[in-house]
Amino acid sequence: MLLIVVAASWIAGLYLAAQLDATWHSAALFLAASAFLAILLRGRGHNLLPALALALLSLGMLRAAWPADPGSALPVQAYNGADAIQAEGVIASDPQPTGTAWRFPLSVQRVWHDAQWRD
Repeated sequence: MLLIVVAASWIAGLYLAAQLDATWHSAALFLAASAFLAILLRGRGHNLLPALALALLSLGMLRAAWPADPGSALPVQAYNGADAIQAEGVIASDPQPTGTAWRFPLSVQRVWHDAQWRD
């Protein structure tokens, strides 16, 4: 049971950070709230599982929302929702049919965004 709660909390944190476009500041606030909850539950003699679940949810959010190294290139997902971009890359393997569409992995090397090429 404990393993299911731990895994579900971590995955829920990753999912929430992606859906809500959460920053690491909000994840840190959730982590502080989980510490406060643990103190309250411990003082009343209750089970600490809800505090652990909230802590792991906030750590999952923190992991997903943590900023990348300033010197490293942004992943292509950072451009999701941008008005217009161009990607330059190489098709990594043969196309695979999936229902009514074709799926092929693309290895992106450069992205044209804001009037400049970015690696």
